[in-house]
Amino acid sequence: MLRKIFIIAAVVGIPLAGWMMFQYAQLPPVDFHTAMHQGENKAEAEQTKKFLVRGKFVSEVEHNHEGHSDSEGKEFMMSDETGKVFKVSYTGKEKIDGLLQSGKTLSIVGHVHGTPQDAYFHASQALEKY
Repeated sequence: MLRKIFIIAAVVGIPLAGWMMFQYAQLPPVDFHTAMHQGENKAEAEQTKKFLVRGKFVSEVEHNHEGHSDSEGKEFMMSDETGKVFKVSYTGKEKIDGLLQSGKTLSIVGHVHGTPQDAYFHASQALEKY
């Protein structure tokens, strides 16, 4: 009898736990302005909060100085769902050259650096999923 209870609990509990992890472990999408303001409202000791920003690729950032290599990551401009254009510094491990096409929609995961005047989004992930 006790064995049946454990089997039933496992059959119901494991899928329920998986569904809850899937629902509550995802970052809610925000626009760049929201990420910037929520990121600056943290104490010094707190870990930087990560955000998911969705939008469209605008253009790559041109570098006018020598010594910049692709191993340092990619920098590009992106517009979020509100139309705000902002700079993205991508330092993830995956190559994203296929995502960097004008008007292509993508989702980026990371955090905001800088002041409101020169803020940029430091992305550690870029996804084609929208």
